[in-house]
Amino acid sequence: MDKYIEFVREAPTDAHDRFSIRNKRTGDHLGGILWHPAWKGYVATFSYMAIWTADCLRDVAAFIEELNNGA
Repeated sequence: MDKYIEFVREAPTDAHDRFSIRNKRTGDHLGGILWHPAWKGYVATFSYMAIWTADCLRDVAAFIEELNNGA
């Protein structure tokens, strides 16, 4: 899991954690994971022009599921 990407905790802006999705090799910001009150759970946002493989998308989904199950 997480072969190419990593999830970096950022300073929270509210009661919930925020995470940056970064390329492990370059450190480039690829998107973010944040709490969305309307969805009552964590969601992903993706940077414009970031290219995603199915494996990386599965890693993001698995990370969000872990957060939402523990939230």
